[in-house]
Amino acid sequence: MTINRRQFIQALGLGGAALTLGACGGMKGNGRAHVVIVGGGPGGATTAKYLKRFEPNIRVTLIEPNATYHTCFGSNWVLGGLRSIESIAQSYGQLKQKYGIEVVGDSVSGIDTDARKVTLAGGDKIAYDKLVVAPGIDFRWDTIEGLSEETVDTIPHAWKANRLAFSSASWRPCPTAAFLL
Repeated sequence: MTINRRQFIQALGLGGAALTLGACGGMKGNGRAHVVIVGGGPGGATTAKYLKRFEPNIRVTLIEPNATYHTCFGSNWVLGGLRSIESIAQSYGQLKQKYGIEVVGDSVSGIDTDARKVTLAGGDKIAYDKLVVAPGIDFRWDTIEGLSEETVDTIPHAWKANRLAFSSASWRPCPTAAFLL
């Protein structure tokens, strides 16, 4: 049996959702369970979606500072000139409207596991019953000689597909070149 990338990502989300749901089953109290998810990339957004699909009564809050997510999986299409940067952008509207997920546009600056609260960069605190931390990746620019945040315009990376390098008017795709990402 072979699986494609979409099936793999769905299975990954299903696994995360199943683990979180299993943990929610033991919660006590009169209110409904509240799961807070930090990060709106493939891991966090997929987990949020499947949590609500499997158990619509769970309250799910997704915390993500960006209004849209540009899929890094599709960024090679942009690099190759096959698609525009706008075509690989995903908003969180469907998560809100179709699944009833609360999306908070902020970053998490702290997690207090004893009090079961996350602190947002804006100062608000959100209590949770269960927490999923899926913040994605980031570069440590100082660890690779010759690499810096400034070189991203010269050597584009798929790690954050919404970077200026992909939308810059001066940058043009080169469909005859091979990009290893």
